[in-house]
Amino acid sequence: MVAPQKQGYRRFLQSFSAQGLVIIAIQLFSLAVLLTVLVPRDPTGASMNLRPQSGITDLIVPDLGVPHKFGIQHVTPVQFQWQRGTCWDFTIIGTLEHSYRVNGIRRGWLKPDTYVRFSQQALGAELMRFCRDGHREFCMSPGDDLWTGNSTEGAEVELLYYVRELSNKILPHSICPYAKSSGVTDGLCNGMEEAFKVNPVRFEVSHMYTMYDRIKIKEHLSRYGLAMGFSATLVGSHFYIPCLKEYTSVPGMYQRECPKDGDDTCMPCPSDHAFHSTKCCARLERPGYNMEGEFFSRDPSIDGGHAMGLVGYNDLFRTSTGDVGGWIVKNSWWDGKSINSTVFQHARGSHSMAYFLLEISDTD
Repeated sequence: MVAPQKQGYRRFLQSFSAQGLVIIAIQLFSLAVLLTVLVPRDPTGASMNLRPQSGITDLIVPDLGVPHKFGIQHVTPVQFQWQRGTCWDFTIIGTLEHSYRVNGIRRGWLKPDTYVRFSQQALGAELMRFCRDGHREFCMSPGDDLWTGNSTEGAEVELLYYVRELSNKILPHSICPYAKSSGVTDGLCNGMEEAFKVNPVRFEVSHMYTMYDRIKIKEHLSRYGLAMGFSATLVGSHFYIPCLKEYTSVPGMYQRECPKDGDDTCMPCPSDHAFHSTKCCARLERPGYNMEGEFFSRDPSIDGGHAMGLVGYNDLFRTSTGDVGGWIVKNSWWDGKSINSTVFQHARGSHSMAYFLLEISDTD
């Protein structure tokens, strides 16, 4: 990447604070695609669905040759995708922001407490146009809409590698602020063409690698210290509540999920001593995440896919659900209680990098 050359470009720099990270304790599948981005021999970027770090919560098998925990430095702040399916866009931009920041600090044209905020809106608009103008073969992937050229609802992080035309099409956020709602504004970016003509930012993607095991991923992350893309399977977790009369006699969730009087069909309770002789249970699905910033899986059902930034891991972190070890990821979801309960019905939380690395606790 070249350093900014034009006078006044540093007005796009902002103060940095690291917040809003989450940990993934369990995933269902394993696939990693790593990209070498921006500067030769500086690998960055990945798209991956990862195996559990440990299926046994009380036994940790070390991955020899790599640190038991690691967190990259200079993570750029979390941004929210709001009510749009643009997690892929935020992951690409987050990867580029981090690589730009690390190289800028290393080469002396960025201070350690600053970063350049790039535009997710401009990237989405440019890729919509690219797909619409005769390049749909690069954009097609199951369940995604970007290939139509009319929507940014769903795409893949690997586009950063496949679409070489992006090398000079990344703009600062101030040129094109993000639209919070999807629809006609997906491809809206006023002033984009003029900004491209004077844009000093260039980058190069020289390689893309596919990796399938956690040791290689951890080895790569700890060696190069650069953010990687992370594509994960989202799951809903199921919990079983006994259908007892004191609950089912009251209108609400239990009456809906438990069998009515005279109905012989029901969901059997798990074979667990906690349920004793209770025959029927309500099987309730809840999101596979919580207010502690933890993704988890219990009797899962697949709810879709999601892209995030991989920024670290800790083999010793124990989650509130009892899992040990996990990947530390930078998410683009709203943090805390939903501001719109008609769209987001569940609260979700996060912590800092230091918390997941066990350098601080809740009381610090």
